[in-house]
Amino acid sequence: MKDKRTDRRVIKTKKAIHNAFVELVTTKGVRSITVRDIAELADVNRKTFYNHYNDISELIDEMETEIIKAFDSSMAGIDLVEALENPKEICRRLLAIGYNLKDICEHLMKIEYDGNMVQKIAAALTKSIKKTSADQIHVDEPTLKMMMEFAVAGMLQAYQSWFYSDRSESIEELSMRLSILIVNGFNGLLSEIRK
Repeated sequence: MKDKRTDRRVIKTKKAIHNAFVELVTTKGVRSITVRDIAELADVNRKTFYNHYNDISELIDEMETEIIKAFDSSMAGIDLVEALENPKEICRRLLAIGYNLKDICEHLMKIEYDGNMVQKIAAALTKSIKKTSADQIHVDEPTLKMMMEFAVAGMLQAYQSWFYSDRSESIEELSMRLSILIVNGFNGLLSEIRK
């Protein structure tokens, strides 16, 4: 049986490393951040960093994976047919994602990194939503792919712009407007296809 104290320490240490990295992103470019910078800010030694990660790119990969898992978890079990009739359900799920990831997304959305993190996340999210929706929305594969790419790219771009803005609009208002836009856009296309 695993020692729960060890598990808690690992979680606490990784969280400190993640938070330090996110904070450093706001003051330095990703390419300028060193393991020493992260270790000092996280109040751990470099050996501790290397006990968990081979390098900074592995840390970034883990953070990307967390974002994708949180998105998948928020969208799991959604009835897309029902959601397309009720934008509030999509809004509720988008907000869950936003709240869960606000701390890291706020900074990670600003990162320009090799392979462009936002594009990598968008591709993974598109694949995930497409898999969930394939049995629920009965359209041909190219149309379904286009719909999912449109929704994910638009959503990520809107949230990214919001993170950069003065945030005069709340994240709740943004999520609701995005939900309505996605639902009405999808319904318009699906109505046209069904004619």
